[in-house]
Amino acid sequence: MGKYIATLYRQEQKYINNAMKEYKLGFSSYKFLFHIARHEGISQKELCKILNIDEALATRTVKKMEEQKIAYRKKGENDSHSYALYLTDYGKQILPEMTNIIEQWWDDVMVDMSKEEAETVLKLVEKMYWKARSMNEA
Repeated sequence: MGKYIATLYRQEQKYINNAMKEYKLGFSSYKFLFHIARHEGISQKELCKILNIDEALATRTVKKMEEQKIAYRKKGENDSHSYALYLTDYGKQILPEMTNIIEQWWDDVMVDMSKEEAETVLKLVEKMYWKARSMNEA
């Protein structure tokens, strides 16, 4: 099963990297874009925890997003050692197109499934995700 999940992940990553070339965004940037949009003001440290990535990658990704005028950092109000992350107007402007790219990929992958099958797959994978997370946090 791991082989199939890993292959799906790599194929999604390859598709996204290719589709987002014109925006000069890669796979990490796209994940950051969506999480920052949903949680504006999230700390970089909290984002690392949610995405399960190291802080060095987060720093590089956020720096690149700042250079591209997609996101910006602000010193944390309660902790001067942390940064709160926000999207720029440009970041908010490209968000719908990024959403369309992701949705199109998943629609294409799941085109041969009924709506019920697709919903079942999502529920089961989500259940596995939460179980795996709880096992690694213990």
